[in-house]
Amino acid sequence: MSRLTEDDANKQLRAVAGFATNAEKLSWRRKLVRMEKYINELKPFEEEILRIYEKKQGKMDQMEDLRKIMVAECIHSREYLVHKGTHIECKFCGRNLSPVIDD
Repeated sequence: MSRLTEDDANKQLRAVAGFATNAEKLSWRRKLVRMEKYINELKPFEEEILRIYEKKQGKMDQMEDLRKIMVAECIHSREYLVHKGTHIECKFCGRNLSPVIDD
């Protein structure tokens, strides 16, 4: 298999690109300009979304920090406890607990 020269490759590219008529090329380029205009119109929205995401991420980080503290200091509230037969599991902190039975 012989390797194409750069000139041969360019000739093939021009042959494929030259298949469309001038009117088709002009129409397509106009559509491309319109597409680029739409993309530029979206940029302010993308920037606003990024600013909102950064604000949201800050709050999510604060929530995660608080959750870590709450897990470490978990009081095992009744609404998070599930009896598993041999032990009790706290769904908030994930700890397995032994029931304390008062007689």
